Amino acid sequence: MAENTPNYQLIKPLEEDFYSIEDFNGNSDIVDAELKKLADGKADKTNATQAAAGLMSAADKSKLDGVAAGANNYAHPANHPPGIISQDAGSRFVSDTEKAAWNGKAAGAHTHTASEAGAEPARTTATQAEAEAGTSTTVRAWTPQRVRQAVTASPIGKSNPNLLINHDFRNPVNQRGVPRSGTANLPAGYFLDRWVRAGGGTVYCTANGIYMTNGAQIIQRLPTRVGTNVFPSVEFYSGSAATAAYDNAAANWAAFTITATGTVTISRAKLELGNVSTLANEPPQNYGVEQDKCQRYYQVLTRDILGFGYTIANMCYFMIPTGTTMRTTPELVRTSYAGDITIRANGGSHQTGSWLNINILRSGSNGVFAEFPGAFPAGGHAAMLHTGNSTFALDAEL
Repeated sequence: MAENTPNYQLIKPLEEDFYSIEDFNGNSDIVDAELKKLADGKADKTNATQAAAGLMSAADKSKLDGVAAGANNYAHPANHPPGIISQDAGSRFVSDTEKAAWNGKAAGAHTHTASEAGAEPARTTATQAEAEAGTSTTVRAWTPQRVRQAVTASPIGKSNPNLLINHDFRNPVNQRGVPRSGTANLPAGYFLDRWVRAGGGTVYCTANGIYMTNGAQIIQRLPTRVGTNVFPSVEFYSGSAATAAYDNAAANWAAFTITATGTVTISRAKLELGNVSTLANEPPQNYGVEQDKCQRYYQVLTRDILGFGYTIANMCYFMIPTGTTMRTTPELVRTSYAGDITIRANGGSHQTGSWLNINILRSGSNGVFAEFPGAFPAGGHAAMLHTGNSTFALDAEL
């Protein structure tokens, strides 16, 4: 009789058994069913995910092997040391000492007794010099008088008198007729009234002021020394490379000097008593007033009749009228030539000669008195001095 396999009960025909198709088919069905079970239970060849089973990747295996035993067995401590906690502007620790200090503060609205506040310390009254200078940092007591003195001395909103003459170069007195357009370098000597060109560099006049380059100087000579407590300053139309200085070391005058250290155009200048500049508050220059001041030093004579006088034997005495009393007895200088001097006297005694023969005698309140030698008859005759259309100037500059 046929036997069966121990696991799947397949029929095992004996040697003497005839072949049976039924046994063969039965064995095949059993094998087929078991293979089907194996196939259905086999894992997928793709890596496992959280949603589906699969194979484990090498990276996952390495990570799993690196997890220490009991690694997920964490218990959060009940207390932390303060040092491991970060603080910021919105969250900080407060010590018991700080809390005690805060709790000891007075309420927002409170009062103090006089004894609690303490007495005002004694203060030394400011001196007049301290009040006027305004530079001391020492705490002082101030009286109304000191306040008034400080306000009076303050340069804010006021202008001290300008010790210079013809100081506004935008509208200057210009009796010598210096061009105020073009760029021709001016020679050394007087150019605008009361101003001397000196030094090197380039100097010329413009509608906006005096143009100067490095090394150039312009100087105003002052007949009166004003001490050392003075402040020189300049105003720039363009640039700022220039310095102003006052020097009273010369024998016959003091000097205000502007020196260019670069290219600048100077619009105004000022010399004043004190230790601060009030040039910014200076009103516009009064041309008529400045012209009168300038003509004490220099006057241009452009009229044909230079003066009036009288003749005696061999001499004509005459006066040259001046609009302003000159500073001192001036020198007569010829500024242009068109003909010789002519003395026309009553009685037909006319004489012609060189202006160099005129001798200035003295300066008065109404004019300058002079003499002119010539072959004049005795007896005295009224006379007029004609210039022959030449032009002259009376020069009393320093």
